[in-house]
Amino acid sequence: MNKTSSLASGGVAVAAIIALKLFAKTAIFASLFGGAAVAKNMYESSVMKVKGEVEEFNKKNPSEPIYMYEDKKELVFNDVINDVSDSDVENANQDALNNVKESMKKDDVDFIEKNKDSASNYFLIKHGWTETHKVKTKNDTLVVSYKIVSTDLE
Repeated sequence: MNKTSSLASGGVAVAAIIALKLFAKTAIFASLFGGAAVAKNMYESSVMKVKGEVEEFNKKNPSEPIYMYEDKKELVFNDVINDVSDSDVENANQDALNNVKESMKKDDVDFIEKNKDSASNYFLIKHGWTETHKVKTKNDTLVVSYKIVSTDLE
């Protein structure tokens, strides 16, 4: 089933952070959140748009929903992907790292290189005001968490 969304093509242009072949749903957020000079009103309108897209996506894909909540000006998404092997995650991480290197600033690439083998995450990318974390759980489920903090824009 195609897991991409119209948000993947619209919104703020940003470096491809995730290997789309495995993490198609993450393109929804990777394309929308990120970039250097994002105005606060864009954050707020983007949040409204994302909420609608998430609701629509969950109706079409009830077996792999995207969980989302807001807390203290933070918008957090938890995307659960089932049946993920270690090699799938490793390959996707390498693809994502290669994609990022092509379009990001040297400081960002250095940060990714330094943190890609983080003990608690398969990799961690922090770019502007977007944080993306991936944690492989014991039952071969990948939990992808996005945290967008509006106060970082003020």
